[in-house]
Amino acid sequence: MSGKAPKATKKPIKAAAPAPRQRARGLRFAPDPGTLAEIGIRLMGGRNATHFGLVLNESTTGCAIVLATKDKFHEGMWCLCRVGRLPECEAEVRWVKALEPGLIKIGIKYLID
Repeated sequence: MSGKAPKATKKPIKAAAPAPRQRARGLRFAPDPGTLAEIGIRLMGGRNATHFGLVLNESTTGCAIVLATKDKFHEGMWCLCRVGRLPECEAEVRWVKALEPGLIKIGIKYLID
């Protein structure tokens, strides 16, 4: 034995990849069959529009809704909503997914105290 310690091999340090956007996946539950949501939004030019959609799933903080519309929805959009038998409340659009032309799926978060 020569008494020398083995040489440590140097490996290049890789930068950590940015974390993917995490989805809020709390407890979800299925709504009663045929549960509808009424969504009121303000469009460009000050025009108000009301949309009705089918509720796909619910949680204590929001829900996912399918809407047939040509109006533009975007993340961060403020709206008034009434989901099923719940009272009307303010909400924020958290995500939008186009399913096909004129059909979208949105996630909303209730803005209640």
